[in-house]
Amino acid sequence: MPANSSICTLNISPEAKEILRFEPEIAASVVKARSLPSYKAGYRPTVVELLLDDLPYVRTVCGEPVYIRPCRPNYDPPFWEIKFDGQMALFVVKGGEVIVNRIAEVADWLVGLGLLGSALHLVQERRVSDGPLKSPC
Repeated sequence: MPANSSICTLNISPEAKEILRFEPEIAASVVKARSLPSYKAGYRPTVVELLLDDLPYVRTVCGEPVYIRPCRPNYDPPFWEIKFDGQMALFVVKGGEVIVNRIAEVADWLVGLGLLGSALHLVQERRVSDGPLKSPC
């Protein structure tokens, strides 16, 4: 079944469906991720990535930032995603509608890490340049 057909059956807003209609590969990833179980408490990914509009903006390895891409101030992407070890963990469309949430049981760890929030701040402030910051562990 094509991803767009599968998206039509999901219980998401018409606006979210419209965004995904133009992104068939991402739509397929959303459908797949929604069928996977949530990450269990205690799970700690080696690699955490933040993608805005399917472009990598932050990548951490073993909790250390290895890549941060600068971002235009006030950039409001149509969607953003967090990946754990290459798999979709969280997917949010413009307006804040959460389409995939596999991180409920590890959210406290992610917030406690503070890394993504700090990285987002750096991205917004353009304090770092494109490219690697540090070698992986």
